[in-house]
Amino acid sequence: MLHLPFSHHRNRGHLVLGRLWRFPNVVTVVLIVLIKNGLTLMHMRRLLTNAEFRAQCLERVTGGNVVEFFHDRYDRWGREAPLM
Repeated sequence: MLHLPFSHHRNRGHLVLGRLWRFPNVVTVVLIVLIKNGLTLMHMRRLLTNAEFRAQCLERVTGGNVVEFFHDRYDRWGREAPLM
């Protein structure tokens, strides 16, 4: 049985495995982008790891908050990961 740390330590999720508290935010915006592009969960990995593919997908998203999330937060996490 798989036990995810954030399900057991709800109030301390930000302390478990570093930045695990971001997971629900990422899943929410990824699902919005996938739905808007007519894609499936099979495309999630590519969306998260391929900046060019992500940019193409974000062109089809009208929700400013979703686009801002990727440009202002998610992209920064990749650049700052060694410092965080």
